[in-house]
Amino acid sequence: MLRQVIFGGLFDKLPQDVYRRWFVYQMRVSQALIIISMASFVIGSAILALRYGRLHGDLMLGGLVLFYIGIMFSQHPGFTRVMPSPLASMLVGVLTIAWFMTYALGLWFSWVVGIVLALYYALLLIIRAAWVGNPFTGPTHSS
Repeated sequence: MLRQVIFGGLFDKLPQDVYRRWFVYQMRVSQALIIISMASFVIGSAILALRYGRLHGDLMLGGLVLFYIGIMFSQHPGFTRVMPSPLASMLVGVLTIAWFMTYALGLWFSWVVGIVLALYYALLLIIRAAWVGNPFTGPTHSS
């Protein structure tokens, strides 16, 4: 039960109402990351006009990472057949935004937040292997 709260649950093991609620959390986190990435691109472009090259680069790279994680997280259930729990979705969102903020502000510990995010996200992918054997079974393959 704790594993399901921290990571999520397999499609065929979740009741339909739980799956639907968890899906909404997962999609809202993905949408939020994509919206923040777009804002970062716009602000980063405006910053360049003010001749703040380093901040421009940090905002553009940070926006690209936010966009990538937002897109990949939205596709996560389709490729792993595991629906992230609301806690898992919120953790991915909070850790990603925390990384972005610390990176864009140039704080020395942004790499620590990034490593924690990468490890947790990797666990979300690997946890399927512990449940059914192959963490990367695509939607066209059976498990």
